[in-house]
Amino acid sequence: MTTTRFHPTPHPSNAGLRSTIAGLILLFTPSVCLAVPDGTVLMMYADNVVGRVAHRITHDKYTHTAIVLDGVVYEATVPTVKKSPFPGHHGRTTHVFAYVPERPFSADEVARMKQYAESHLGQPYGLKNYFWKNSRPDGRTWCSEFVRDVLDSSQRYHLSYREGFEPQTLLNTIDSEFSGPTIVSEPPYSRPVASRRVSSR
Repeated sequence: MTTTRFHPTPHPSNAGLRSTIAGLILLFTPSVCLAVPDGTVLMMYADNVVGRVAHRITHDKYTHTAIVLDGVVYEATVPTVKKSPFPGHHGRTTHVFAYVPERPFSADEVARMKQYAESHLGQPYGLKNYFWKNSRPDGRTWCSEFVRDVLDSSQRYHLSYREGFEPQTLLNTIDSEFSGPTIVSEPPYSRPVASRRVSSR
């Protein structure tokens, strides 16, 4: 199992009691170095045009998601599925929060997830099946569908097709087995965004 370490931005969050406590801890211990185990799910929203449009569509706080494996961030984004070094893959206007698996993934589970993620690098990004959920698959994917499928490939989960439509829906589904959020990065001008939890159960 690989554990990546990062220095989170010391900024309090307003994403609920757990996030507030985590933010206060980070605020008073700015030099803390937190572990990011394999299978950590990143949830994000951005203070830019794309982020605001996505928020208007989903009405959720989080509008993008990715997963960390072997210190690399895998994500489905425009124009294709890609991987980037962690930390530092996100833009300066992006709020990034980590949700860590409470039970570590085994070496075999991580290997299966990484094999799946690597095999889908370059897969085109598309939202056709997001907006028209019963349409024929067109070989494209979007962020939460991709992360859901990576988690499924571990063979620990059997998430259904409907449990990957939005980042918040995915988070609601796996929330009982992941702890967070922990702040990874927040812009210095952080603004609150109203959130709405969507039950997927």
